[in-house]
Amino acid sequence: MAQYHDVVVGEMAALAPSGQEGVASSNLQLSETLSVAVMTGLGTAVSAFAASQDWATNAGLGIVFVVTAAAALLGVGAGLRTGVRDVESGATADPQPADQAQTRTSPPVRGSEEA
Repeated sequence: MAQYHDVVVGEMAALAPSGQEGVASSNLQLSETLSVAVMTGLGTAVSAFAASQDWATNAGLGIVFVVTAAAALLGVGAGLRTGVRDVESGATADPQPADQAQTRTSPPVRGSEEA
């Protein structure tokens, strides 16, 4: 998980406008914190509701996992619609979705080199 997080943070910092890396980093931190808090609260509420209705524990947890999977799919769908910005030319956004845009290499993330 930490390796994946380092790649996401490195790519996010590479795509941030010069001098705005801290803003992008704080936005990423806020979104991660809020998503964990919201999904934890929602999962607890669904589990508590299932327990109050005398449902089997598996039913309540199953609903929690379905809601979590749906949120993940919505996130993937939103991510695929995100435009890619060309950092070198200073353009604000590429009108192409990320899956159709040209791929380019990112600078290596510190500490991710293979030993």
